[in-house]
Amino acid sequence: MNNDYALELRFKGDRDYLHGTDVFNSVLSIASEHYKSPCYLERIEFSKVIRCPVLVTFAPTNYSVEILGRGKIVSSHGNKKEPFILSARTGEISGRYEYDESEVLAHSQINRENRSISLSVQTTLTPIEKLISMTKVLNSSLYPPVSGKWLFGQYQGTSALPQESEIARIVISNIIPDKFSKCSFSLDGINFGTISFIVGSI
Repeated sequence: MNNDYALELRFKGDRDYLHGTDVFNSVLSIASEHYKSPCYLERIEFSKVIRCPVLVTFAPTNYSVEILGRGKIVSSHGNKKEPFILSARTGEISGRYEYDESEVLAHSQINRENRSISLSVQTTLTPIEKLISMTKVLNSSLYPPVSGKWLFGQYQGTSALPQESEIARIVISNIIPDKFSKCSFSLDGINFGTISFIVGSI
């Protein structure tokens, strides 16, 4: 069985790096085909900002490649957990597409006392895009970095994200200003996991 797959990705909006949410969605889609069953991402973490084409390898045996990130997939077939790595491949990223996060900024409600953000309107974003956008808005609003910007670093999930939810809520659970944040998130009152951001230069 082939365990290596090229991710077909484009730049999001005016960015010159690949967005973690696109990597997340692409790995999830490929994993479902690879394992022939519905899957969800239990974990994904990024080692660096990605500006090159990406290869995902499931159940890797070779760790000598340049690793851009890693994680773990859970397959509904026997609830099997499998690691994966993200590595660089040759070539260049071609193409980009429009991406509008303004609906999250316009409709989110931030509670500074509780260090939380909530969103109760439907958006055109995918579930992970909505959560990452909300987390970025929360971090940037309460703890704007002196230099650099807040970047998606890690996702840890307990189950598959529902395609739709009435209320999404994110709460900062750990923060080191200008360096790191860890947030818990819930959908319709159910806790689904954590999202971590780091401050970096791009």
